[in-house]
Amino acid sequence: MDAGAGLSAVGWKFGLRLRANFLTGAWTPVVGAGLLYGLGSGGEEVEVQGSQGEGKATAEILGSPYLQLVTGANYTSDGGFMFHATAGYAVLLKSNVRYVAGSPVTFETIKSATGSGIVLSVAFGYAF
Repeated sequence: MDAGAGLSAVGWKFGLRLRANFLTGAWTPVVGAGLLYGLGSGGEEVEVQGSQGEGKATAEILGSPYLQLVTGANYTSDGGFMFHATAGYAVLLKSNVRYVAGSPVTFETIKSATGSGIVLSVAFGYAF
């Protein structure tokens, strides 16, 4: 099981993931599936300036649940040092942006930036 936290377009994000290692050696390919949750903007409205004269939009970023599927590689030394790298996709499980005002085109850009997308992760740590 892997756990993580970070900052993203949907605010602070936390997650848990189950991982399967294919080999028993120090290096192994892995696959994983998990759930992520972004806290959103905490009820605050965010204003974003669109590109190329599209105007500003104001929106509220809501709580954001994602299903994450990844594949990658894991290294664990005999002493417990661990390196882990994965790539995959996170699927947004419910609508997470509320339109407040402004440019509909820029609002769609906000929705795109906070929706489903590619996931890349690198982790260093200690396995016990």
